[in-house]
Amino acid sequence: MRILLVTESEELARQADEQLRRAHPSWEVEVAKEANAHLLAAPRAAFDVVVGEYREAAEESIETLKQLRKAYPDSVVVAIGEADKENAWPRVQTAGVDHYLPLYPKWTEALDVVAAAAEGVARQRSDGQQADDVEIRRARAVLGTCGEAVLFTNPSGVVVWANAQALQLLGYDGGELVGHPFGHLLAAPEAFNQVVDVLSSAGDVSSVVHPQGGVVAVSQPAADRVELTCFLAHKARHYLLCKLAVTAVKDASGSVESLLIVL
Repeated sequence: MRILLVTESEELARQADEQLRRAHPSWEVEVAKEANAHLLAAPRAAFDVVVGEYREAAEESIETLKQLRKAYPDSVVVAIGEADKENAWPRVQTAGVDHYLPLYPKWTEALDVVAAAAEGVARQRSDGQQADDVEIRRARAVLGTCGEAVLFTNPSGVVVWANAQALQLLGYDGGELVGHPFGHLLAAPEAFNQVVDVLSSAGDVSSVVHPQGGVVAVSQPAADRVELTCFLAHKARHYLLCKLAVTAVKDASGSVESLLIVL
């Protein structure tokens, strides 16, 4: 868990550092006096909770909160200040923050809420990871018993999982295929590398070569799927003419996180 606190108050910085670290020794707390260019250019997931200071008399504090919200769209952004919530919330809300916490009468109570927000982020991540793990196990159970040969690779085309049908078709045992580039099984490995590039860059298959004796046909029925009719190498050193459907599996941001290959 990483927390960023942006404040000009040395006393608040000291209190936050001591209180949060004491309650959660494993947390990383970074304190900065201003939202400098280095912080605003950090990766969007660099901090789980971002805390900025709101000062009624300083318009630039609203601008700082806006900058923090823009720089860390996936983080919980909290504004803290001396004004009561009734007066401060209409203004800080325009900066897109998630919470406003008055520092008085007790700073410790505001920092307790910051800690609670961080704990909420940790719980959401844990629950989300457990849900993802369940979905993965279910998907593998289905694919492991289907009649088609199925493999998964990472975005670079290295095999990370193969069902029994794929192993049997290609003559491999157990996890022998895992960790090996799938393209090496093709009579024309450069063609598969080009398919990976097409799916990663939302291109088209016009750039995929058809080496004689390697790739017989290429089509792209959808932007995220390419179909190849090509020769695959069996472990016993002979070639099989196969039709492959290669589908890009993308994450929420649209980046390719794996490739699904059905033979």
